[in-house]
Amino acid sequence: MYCLFFRIQWFGNLISPKWWDDLWLNEGFATFFEYVGVDMVETDWDMMNYMALDCIQYSFDTDSLETSRPIYQQVWTPNDINNIFDVITYYKGASVIRMMWFFLGKENFRRGLRDYIKNREYGSAQHDDLWEALSDESKANGTNIDVRRVMDTWVEQKNYPLVTVTNTSNGFKLTQQRFLLRNSSQDNQTAGILDIETALHTLDYLNSETEYIPWGAAVKELAYLDRMLVSTPVYGNFERFMIDKVNKTFMEHQLDISIDQSVQKILLQSSVASRACKYGIKTCANEATKKFNVWKDNIDSYIIAPDIRRTVLCTALRHGSSEDWDFLFSRYANSSSNDQRTYLDALSCSTDNWVLHRYLDYSIGRGDTTIRSQDARFAILAVASNPLGLQMTWSPGLDSYALNQIVFGMARLLYTDYDVAEVEKWNTEHLELANSLNGFKQGIETIKNNKAWVDHNYNDMASWLQTNYPN
Repeated sequence: MYCLFFRIQWFGNLISPKWWDDLWLNEGFATFFEYVGVDMVETDWDMMNYMALDCIQYSFDTDSLETSRPIYQQVWTPNDINNIFDVITYYKGASVIRMMWFFLGKENFRRGLRDYIKNREYGSAQHDDLWEALSDESKANGTNIDVRRVMDTWVEQKNYPLVTVTNTSNGFKLTQQRFLLRNSSQDNQTAGILDIETALHTLDYLNSETEYIPWGAAVKELAYLDRMLVSTPVYGNFERFMIDKVNKTFMEHQLDISIDQSVQKILLQSSVASRACKYGIKTCANEATKKFNVWKDNIDSYIIAPDIRRTVLCTALRHGSSEDWDFLFSRYANSSSNDQRTYLDALSCSTDNWVLHRYLDYSIGRGDTTIRSQDARFAILAVASNPLGLQMTWSPGLDSYALNQIVFGMARLLYTDYDVAEVEKWNTEHLELANSLNGFKQGIETIKNNKAWVDHNYNDMASWLQTNYPN
């Protein structure tokens, strides 16, 4: 947060984009310097690699869609402007800045950025001004990189390149093409370049992984498999597969996370613990329930460690009673904002349909109590992430900004012909609204991509799981 406020002094107050189409010059730098600032203070936190998980992998999801957009996109209306406050501006913007930081070198990038700010202070700028300042610095130090030539393709074109390396008789051949997720003859494990069994075998090492960055990258892709398989007959086999991946690391520490170790170790252990409880390792469920009950009985003196708090609360509600749910909801209503999001997320973990329905009523103001309006979108998406709650969450009564986020968020979880038909039906019935929201267009494309993945990979995936992790 402090890094964000310091960033605003330069990118936003001292210098601003000439027009909204270069919004990324504010928000991309804001995101980038959140990581750089922490990296300068906590050098052992590996923040620039952590940024690859948070920003680059995250932006890949949206930027692999045909309905994505360039970082720099002309805007004409207030609705156009609203639509560019998105993943592309914040996270792809930050990612290409990180790329410049590496290929120019930290010091060259810093000096060029300093000149950019000095030349444009108390005024406005566009991305060509940034390219010019960075190129001038590159020429001054002898590297002579034409930043405009390199970077215009990254900010003025949508999607990202797929580079293929082919071993030939006299060397290697490199080819580059635009990557689209649903280009059915060409996908990596999510669509055809590698078969699904090869992709799964690359995870054999995960049982013994001791570093968070590779684990975090793998978990993101495994979460996709979870969403595609959760309602299928082989989900139990997938659970056994996941238990095999996390059991060894989890049992080393269980839910006892010491603060006297590196941040990366804490992140690894908390991530592993989350999966251990989710996929049914009994030790994890028992320990989480025990910690929850101790907390309930000693609310003023017992603290659940922040790194496992969400896991403990979610697991306790998954195995607990409606009274446990009521208790946690009361904590949400009477807690500080720092804890409220954790409580809202955990409240979606109930396995009682009527409790989830009531939670949704609270979220949209139909119950005998309500959730703060600014928390409603978060609560609805949390319920949608619960397989029992997904079909409950479609609520056209929400405002357009909320719908834009919710439709795109929910689309990640959908993959059937029925799902496509339902969203397209709503799109037709509310055509003017739907056409104005990128979330609807990207949501429909995401569902179709998911369906294509299931059609292409499910049988092979099911066969592999049944063979290697039988009932």
